[in-house]
Amino acid sequence: MASARSVAYQKPNPENFWALVKTIEEDMERPLTFLSVMKGNSMSPTLNPRIKDGESGDKLIIRRMKMPNTRVFKGDVVVVRDPTKEERKYVRRVAAVHGDEMVSDDPNMESYTLNNEYWVLRDNQLSKEPDSRQFGPVHEDNIIGRVLYRVRGAKDHDRVQNSSNAWLSDSIILSNEEKLYGT
Repeated sequence: MASARSVAYQKPNPENFWALVKTIEEDMERPLTFLSVMKGNSMSPTLNPRIKDGESGDKLIIRRMKMPNTRVFKGDVVVVRDPTKEERKYVRRVAAVHGDEMVSDDPNMESYTLNNEYWVLRDNQLSKEPDSRQFGPVHEDNIIGRVLYRVRGAKDHDRVQNSSNAWLSDSIILSNEEKLYGT
């Protein structure tokens, strides 16, 4: 026979509640996406395929990840804040997500389970730009957004291939905001 457990009622703190409401209102006033220019070729051939390291290339439409019900999946192309230098930002592909076990080729290292963290890699293995192999896992708070669209020119633009899980929700966001960018 199942028994019911009594949970003590806690009166909500009105100061915290109104601070949360204000934060949500401020977030809702901002667009769900933003535009950024990618530099370098670390994500070639997906992004900037003919660009040399350090040069500017594709313009990217990026979905903000701080919105409710927004998740990151394996295969998504994301903008991350470098965990070692907060002012640096990188575009990388998610290779492992929260709950995945990371196992090293080095027998002296123990396995590690990602906890609210992501393992991100560059597509271009010849690039010298860092990814999680250099700076380690990226905490979810350092994921800035998911790249939705890339623009190289008036006739050269298209969606960025992300996970199938992200495709539908991103399509809705992109269709609502594409008029902002003239795509």
